[in-house]
Amino acid sequence: MIKAILIDDETKSRQTTRELLRKYCTEIEVIGEASSAEEAWNAIKTTKPDLIFLDIEMPYEDGFDFLKRFDNIPFEIIFITAYNQYAIRAIRICALDYLLKPLSINDLKQAVERAKIRIADKTSAMQYNTLQQNLNQPQSLEHGKLAIPTGFGFEFLEMKDIIALEADGGYTTIKLAGGKSVVSTRNLKEYEDILPDTVFFRSHHSFILNLSHIRKYHKGEGGYVVMSDMTSIAISKRNKKEFLERFNF
Repeated sequence: MIKAILIDDETKSRQTTRELLRKYCTEIEVIGEASSAEEAWNAIKTTKPDLIFLDIEMPYEDGFDFLKRFDNIPFEIIFITAYNQYAIRAIRICALDYLLKPLSINDLKQAVERAKIRIADKTSAMQYNTLQQNLNQPQSLEHGKLAIPTGFGFEFLEMKDIIALEADGGYTTIKLAGGKSVVSTRNLKEYEDILPDTVFFRSHHSFILNLSHIRKYHKGEGGYVVMSDMTSIAISKRNKKEFLERFNF
């Protein structure tokens, strides 16, 4: 059994989560609840859970601030939130799990399954460190780190080093400065949703570009760009106008 604690300032939300876990995730044993960060701190020290369900929007000390109390995080986390779009993007960039209120049964089951895998192989410590770094740094979502799920685990990349992302069926090939490439198990649309559009641009159905790595633009029906690694990437006709507007052309 996986020991879990529910941390949420809303009693009804904790009750709902507990009941859904009882019905649909029988491998989870809820060993405690907390309605505040202070209660959660004491409960975790006492019970040493494998997993916590952590509400982000709590009074006095939110979920992210609460995690700063720990030098090392010895448990897995499934974040719960109602609306915080900045938080959602930060979590997705670090390839961590979150659930939106009201909870979806399928989303809950999938998040628990992924948590079980991480509990078994202990791959997530760097993910939480990356999340905290991204949240703490100014403009972090534009210039922070990106957690890349691969067939072997995760790689953690500086966003500034990404030249372009290319669709490869249900996978994505990420081209980096220095000539290295990483194949991610996420598809290109998922990266389009999470990467900051102040830095990255979907130039074509098969490509997302890092605008800071563009070196030349050649005109044409859509045209094409030459990137910092000297590769050429097409700009689709329908995306040409938006692309040129980015550079005030």
